[in-house]
Amino acid sequence: MTSARYSWCLILVALLASSFGCNNQTVAAFDLPPQASIIAPLDEEVFQTASVQFAGSVDDNDPLETLAIEWRSSQHEEPLFTGFADTSGYVEFSASNLVTGAHTIELRVTDSAGQTDVATVDIIVATDPPQVFINAPQSSFQYYTGAAVAFSGLTLDTDGVAGPHVVDWSSDLDGVLFTGSSDATGTTAFDMLLSEGSHLIMLRAIDDFGVAGSATVTINVDNIPLGQLDQDSDGFCPDGIDADGNGRCEDAELTGAGSQDCNDQAATVCPGCQEICDGFDDNNCDGVVDPDDQDLDADGWTPCQGDCDDGAPWNYPNNPEICDGLDNDCSGSPNFDALGETDNDGDNVRSCNDCDDNEPLSFPGNPEVCDGIDNDCDLVVDDGFDQDSDGYTTCEGDCNDLNNAVNPGAFDACNTIDDNCDGFINEPQAGPFEMWETGPNSPGYSLNNTSPQLAFGSGQCSIGNLFVLQPGQGSVAGVFSDPTDQWDIYTFDTGLTSNIAAWLAFLAGGSGLPSSCQAGSISWTSALPVTVFADIDGTTYSGTGTSGTLPFSLNIIQLFNIDYKITVSPAATWVDCNYTYTLNFVIP
Repeated sequence: MTSARYSWCLILVALLASSFGCNNQTVAAFDLPPQASIIAPLDEEVFQTASVQFAGSVDDNDPLETLAIEWRSSQHEEPLFTGFADTSGYVEFSASNLVTGAHTIELRVTDSAGQTDVATVDIIVATDPPQVFINAPQSSFQYYTGAAVAFSGLTLDTDGVAGPHVVDWSSDLDGVLFTGSSDATGTTAFDMLLSEGSHLIMLRAIDDFGVAGSATVTINVDNIPLGQLDQDSDGFCPDGIDADGNGRCEDAELTGAGSQDCNDQAATVCPGCQEICDGFDDNNCDGVVDPDDQDLDADGWTPCQGDCDDGAPWNYPNNPEICDGLDNDCSGSPNFDALGETDNDGDNVRSCNDCDDNEPLSFPGNPEVCDGIDNDCDLVVDDGFDQDSDGYTTCEGDCNDLNNAVNPGAFDACNTIDDNCDGFINEPQAGPFEMWETGPNSPGYSLNNTSPQLAFGSGQCSIGNLFVLQPGQGSVAGVFSDPTDQWDIYTFDTGLTSNIAAWLAFLAGGSGLPSSCQAGSISWTSALPVTVFADIDGTTYSGTGTSGTLPFSLNIIQLFNIDYKITVSPAATWVDCNYTYTLNFVIP
């Protein structure tokens, strides 16, 4: 704020105070914030140089030369300028190192009270304009109204790197010819007819900052029909013969049919030209098509180019080989290439189609048989020969492929069939508590100790008032699984081997043991009648039937050490397998 503005504020405050009768009050001055404005550069201004002139002005009620000034750019970390304005509030400087790109320029002013104001503008600092080159057309060429002019140009960044730009082509006679973008290589190309006259052709390229570069060329376009031009320089025009070699056929050089160019874009095509393999199927313009220059199967290859079969679109040079017996890549060896189109096993199937070219019984379409070979090449061996899905085929020994419980890996259960396909129904199976005995005097199966125990306490079988005799107990499940199995023998020993001191005291006292405490038994139940023999310390007990009990009694001396041998044998004619029974023991 200038001193004049500040004085007027004080006068205004004083007048207001007096109008309200405040003559005895002190009038305070308001400290307004400073003001900043940017004079240069202008907002959205574009610079093609890194040097920019900056100017601004500030205002405040503080002395203007005391206001702190700072200029900043959004593209630079450090301030562009720090300092003070002059006494009029004006500040200017020049920055010569601005980076390329869009900048937000900020002028910040701060007064003695720390109040600030900020002004901003946006500018663009660009580099030199893009480099532009016109490759075609050229001023040294002659152009005609009847022939399209080829245009080609190149645009580069200022550092010489090719890249896309917004481009436009124009003619001072015909106006805008093309607008668009150059490609990633900086190239634009197109063809266009031009009117007769002298043309100033301009190619202009614009970079991302809106900076344009351009190039020009001047060409002449004569008014001559297309049929009177020799565009391929072979001496023939579509309407005549260019006898003087000036690239066109004047009226005196116009000729009739048979001496005119049938393709003025190919120098190898003209009246009298030799038929060659060049992609043109009538080089001599006689109207007769050369079959070697045709692509009859539309595979992109002619016989001249190496198509070995122009009637098959899947046979041409470099085509990947497939397993079809044909020379797909035109290499000359349809059946002996890298795919393996051979037949090693003589089954008339090429190896590339054969799942096993070393096995003549294995090839696609061959009927599957039960032989352990994948006959039909479906990657499943002997498929169709495991109808019950039990994991065993008939050729693997499954004797009933309609019952998944019957196979070589099944357990031979007690029934009337051969479950495991070994040729025997219910073959011998040893029970869990027996071994195979060869006769009634075999050692048999030794059972665990089932001895009675002497323990502290009292009860029915008390010895004195201090000990009680607890009987030993046990059972065993037996089975006869084959008619040849005629004996099951079980042996075990028992004896009181603990509390010897108590037994000696008992014997020395002369006390008797109740007879019930000296009694034991061996009982059984069976699916069919069995005969049970029990040899207990030399005394034999026996019984027969589907159930029964063999009671026995021991004296007190025998309780110390007694041997048991129990023999079980079938007592009925075999009619089924798994002749089962259960023995129970009560040992006094």
